[in-house]
Amino acid sequence: MNRLRRGHQLGVVSLKDLCQRALRANVHRVRYLGCVPQHLVPDMLDQCTAEQLDRIEHYNPHIKHETDSLWQTLCTDKYPELRTLHENIENGTVDGVVWREQYWAMRRKTEERAQQIMQRVRNKTAEVERERSARRVKVARPSMRSSGRVTRGASLMQEAWAKTRAHMQMLEPPQAAREYGCVGPASR
Repeated sequence: MNRLRRGHQLGVVSLKDLCQRALRANVHRVRYLGCVPQHLVPDMLDQCTAEQLDRIEHYNPHIKHETDSLWQTLCTDKYPELRTLHENIENGTVDGVVWREQYWAMRRKTEERAQQIMQRVRNKTAEVERERSARRVKVARPSMRSSGRVTRGASLMQEAWAKTRAHMQMLEPPQAAREYGCVGPASR
C-alpha cells in the first residue's frame, strides 16, 4: 500500500492525490479532460505553460471560462508591464480584458521585436563585413614567363631566383639579334 509521510505520521494516500500527482507528472500529455470539472485538476492547470493550457482549452472548450485567472497569472509573470493593467482592472478603470488574448498579443509583440533586433544585427554584421573586405589588402602576384615560373609553396629564396632569371631574360637581346651581330658594344 502506498503511504505518504506527513510530518511524523504515515497516512494512506487518497486516490484523488495519486491522480493529481500523476496528472502533474504528465501534464505535457494531457489533452481531453472529458467532463472533469476544473476544481478537480487545479494543481495540474496551475503548472501548465501557456502552450499546454492553450492545447487543453482547445480540446476542452468548456473550461475556457474557468482558466482566465490562470492566464492572468501567466501574463503578469511573463510580462511585468501587464501588472499595471491588472491593477487598473482591480481599481475598476478597465473592463472586459481577456487575459488569454493579452498573453498571445504580448507574445507576438515580443517575437516581432526579437525578429527586428535579429535583422538589425544581421544588417550590421553584413555592413562590417563589407567594410572589412573594402579595407583588405589585395596582393597581386606578377605573371612570370613559363621558364621563370615558381611552383606554389616554393621558398622565398627560390622565388627570388626565379624572378631574377625572368628579369634577366627580359634584358637579354633576342636570339636573332645575337646571331646577326646587332648587339651593341655596351651589351657585350
